[in-house]
Amino acid sequence: MRRTTVCSAVLLAVLLAAGARAQTTGALETAFPGLTFVQPIELTHAGDGSGLVYVAEKAGRVRAVNPATNTAAAVLDITGLVRDKDGQKMSKSK
Repeated sequence: MRRTTVCSAVLLAVLLAAGARAQTTGALETAFPGLTFVQPIELTHAGDGSGLVYVAEKAGRVRAVNPATNTAAAVLDITGLVRDKDGQKMSKSK
């Protein structure tokens, strides 16, 4: 029992030390400077070699983002059809 406790303590110490080290070496970077999204729920690439990225927002908008030019264009807007869990229309700010 004591051996298991000691092994568990050593393993926990190693994991905590590794986690602390990993946290200090990473940095966050804004993916699309100057562009904002309201509650983004999905991000995916076009898959056709164009470099476009699609961002879906909770309220029912999908925008195509061109990372090379840092621009976004509406692809789909079904905000008038999207409802929340209570059946109410989603507002654009939700």
